[in-house]
Amino acid sequence: SNIQLVFNYQSVNYCYTTIINKNMVLYKHIIILLSLVVFSTQTKKKVDDLFNGLYDKDIYSGYLETGNPNHQLFYIFTPSQSDTPTTAPLILWLHGGPGCSAIESLLIEMGPVVTDKFSGKFHVNEFSWNKEYNVLYLESPAGVGYTINTDEKKTYNEQISSTESVYALGKFFEEFPEYKDVDFYISGFSYSGINIPFFVKAFYEQSEYTVNLKGLFIGNGYTSYEGDMEKAMVHMGY
Repeated sequence: SNIQLVFNYQSVNYCYTTIINKNMVLYKHIIILLSLVVFSTQTKKKVDDLFNGLYDKDIYSGYLETGNPNHQLFYIFTPSQSDTPTTAPLILWLHGGPGCSAIESLLIEMGPVVTDKFSGKFHVNEFSWNKEYNVLYLESPAGVGYTINTDEKKTYNEQISSTESVYALGKFFEEFPEYKDVDFYISGFSYSGINIPFFVKAFYEQSEYTVNLKGLFIGNGYTSYEGDMEKAMVHMGY
């Protein structure tokens, strides 16, 4: 099963191929530990020594219900390294794609331990976002990465993804109620320029939970194919 997960990531998430090829030993360690969470399908599980001795702070992972019995979303939660994590702001990271795994950002961009895509070596990230903030990496939609989607015919769109992600966020706060009242931000990049506005709209329309939403931030946000691709290509090419 662990080997199958590696193949899934190589075939579905192309961004992982470089990491796998250049640092197989630590990557297999991460895959095995995460797969213990995957096959337990627990909502909240503390992951011990995810980075093989490089990071000794708490990390949680598990599955969140979506309101659809065939779908579950997978998350990794890295509490703040500050002295008072339960008062530090919470950032929800939704990534882009569409369909890229949020774990990519955890492992190569702003997680507590990251790998250099060129050397393939893992190292402690002195600029990790969870130095000061709590960061929740949520894989969405169901069918991406470690998420569960048992539909015979899989359908993806922004409405389904945002509705299920908001439901899953509510389940997260049920498991971690101590973070429900902290300042809350929603973030991502690329295709999150589409996903995040849908998420915020769905949040206000359907969420039964009151959180202290302070804002959202989107890096290099995609808004439309016509505006961001067709018309922009001439200028980018020049």
